Amino acid sequence: MHPFHSCFVTRQWCKLTLCALLAALVVPSAADELLMMSTQLDQLDRAELLDLLDKAELCVTAHDFSCAELNLGKARIFAKSGKNQTDWARVNGRLVSTRTEVELARQKAEEEAASARRLVARESERREAERLAQMEADSAGAQPNYAAVISGTFGATIHNFNKFNAQMNAQQQAVFRQASEARARQAEAQRNQQRAAAERQHRLDGERNRLADERISRERRKEDAVAAEKTRGDQLLAKANADSERAQRVVSEQEERRRALLAEQVAQREREQRAEETRQRNERAKADRLALQLAEKAAHEKELADFHAAMAKGIRLVAINCFGEHSATGTAPNLKEPRGGACIDVNYEATCPDNRQPIRGVAKTFVGMAAGCFGDTYKFPTKPGCDIKDVRVRVMSVQGCS
Repeated sequence: MHPFHSCFVTRQWCKLTLCALLAALVVPSAADELLMMSTQLDQLDRAELLDLLDKAELCVTAHDFSCAELNLGKARIFAKSGKNQTDWARVNGRLVSTRTEVELARQKAEEEAASARRLVARESERREAERLAQMEADSAGAQPNYAAVISGTFGATIHNFNKFNAQMNAQQQAVFRQASEARARQAEAQRNQQRAAAERQHRLDGERNRLADERISRERRKEDAVAAEKTRGDQLLAKANADSERAQRVVSEQEERRRALLAEQVAQREREQRAEETRQRNERAKADRLALQLAEKAAHEKELADFHAAMAKGIRLVAINCFGEHSATGTAPNLKEPRGGACIDVNYEATCPDNRQPIRGVAKTFVGMAAGCFGDTYKFPTKPGCDIKDVRVRVMSVQGCS
């Protein structure tokens, strides 16, 4: 069972219990006290509802719709009476309308961007069609006036470009104007929300003061009633005192239980709220760390891939005979090292002019310091089938050191 639902059921049980005690007691002051307790429980529900609705409206203003739905879900438990249901429906309606406005604004921006791209494409197609038509007209004429043709085409192109540029500027100004109006509406909505929150807080403070005054007044009336009872006869006084003591014990026990239950419910809600806030912070931090790690990994992989591709394109290999050993050597382009080092293995293929039986090998930890037999050389797996000076070596791929 949801903790807030449990809280609501417990309060309803308290109300039923208070009503049963009211029917059983004969002392008028005790019955009034029980009715007052039931009313206070309703007022606590009302205060809890208004607090949750305030939080939901702040979340709607910040366009944090998940936060707004969470607080509205909690407030729904307390929206049982007509006034509470009306307030809940008002905030829920604002959530729906604000979310719709945000989605429509996003869709409109996408449509405007797509329209701008279509305009650019149509203008390019039209200019290409004009160019092709002009080329056909030039080829059909015996002695075309090239200067006139070029001048006319260039002038039309300049005119069309200026027209298109003016249209794009007008669209851009419209987008800027709409964004400025949206920001102004959002600022006005936030100011209205702040004023409404201040008014609600003022009403809540007034209600609390009124309840405190009523409690003091009830206590004074109770004291006056006790003083008046003392003036009665001994026999009536003894009976009245006995009845009052019994009622007081019942009320005190009920009040202690109610206060203990209320304190536990408030503490439980606070613990759950702190736990939920901690969980959300941890989840956000975890998601941020994961996103950062993934972004760094993707960037590093792309950096390595670009580096390997550039190396494969820039490495030049040749075949040499060093003291009877047929090997490959070569140079590498001077590129910026990626993070994590620039150690590479180069997969190569050595072929003779007849292209038969190519030799494939890997230049492990390729450095690119071609200094003849005294530089870095990489022995062929097998001996070529032609003279070493006729062997051609080409790079197949580059990868990180294995």
